[in-house]
Amino acid sequence: MIRVKFTDWWKGFEWKTDPTFHDLLFSNFDVREDNNNPNLVIYSVFWNQGKLRGSPEADHPRYKDAIKVCYCGESMPDDVVRNILNKGHYLMYAKRIDHPNYLRISDMERSNFYGCDTSVLDSTDIPTKSAFCSFIFASRNQYREQFAMKLSQYKRVDCLGKRLNNKKNESLSGRYIGPSSSGLGLSNVEVLKPYKFNICFENKSLQGYTTEKIWWGFLAKTVSLYWGDPDIHQDFNREAFLCRNDYGSDEEFIDKIRELDNDDDAYLKMLKTHPIVDKTILDKQKIKIFFERIEDEILCNND
Repeated sequence: MIRVKFTDWWKGFEWKTDPTFHDLLFSNFDVREDNNNPNLVIYSVFWNQGKLRGSPEADHPRYKDAIKVCYCGESMPDDVVRNILNKGHYLMYAKRIDHPNYLRISDMERSNFYGCDTSVLDSTDIPTKSAFCSFIFASRNQYREQFAMKLSQYKRVDCLGKRLNNKKNESLSGRYIGPSSSGLGLSNVEVLKPYKFNICFENKSLQGYTTEKIWWGFLAKTVSLYWGDPDIHQDFNREAFLCRNDYGSDEEFIDKIRELDNDDDAYLKMLKTHPIVDKTILDKQKIKIFFERIEDEILCNND
């Protein structure tokens, strides 16, 4: 039996409602929660207000005999990643890394496990578009906010989140539109549908680091205006969205947006292009296989 403890997670995390760890792990393995004598500890990086370099407050090192699995949906310095793997811990993270104890999985991929109807990706039905562009962010980022203001010089950008807010969403009683407690933000998908474009810049440009923001756009059938992972085209079809990383300046990027905005045929062609290149994004089995290896190690340790 796997005796598991979850620790060092963000405030509000609840494993019993998390499909990555509950629905997939608990439905495929003989698992029970054990906070006192676990043989498997699944931890994240929020033991000291999100600091990533460790602190005396971290709880997971106390369980010296347990196998450790670290999950991180945030961006981490390379030396922190190496340190986790060098300790013999397993790691679930977004970057493309070749290591036997590693599973590449991003927040964007995890969001796919929250009951998304991915059949819309195959559909050519396009929701009615009644507005130009949306911008939904809670945390401050100077570059993406500057870009939103530049783009708004061409046409109004509706800022629906906490940052640059200039419009309330009446269907949600004016409350902040953002990721739900599940981490997906299904409300965002519905809110995005009337918009032709959605700004989905990451908070930094880091290889392999892709959050759920671009995923919202694909599910809502809006053209994502992306900036972040320089290798994003390994995951997604470059004909299905616009990527700021592909252009030399904001001005060149905005010129392309303006061009697409005024060419209905090209715009519809982009919306109808299937976005997925890397099919493993939709593959829940890879997590099951990952934990099968961990289960084997637990069984070996018990022999």
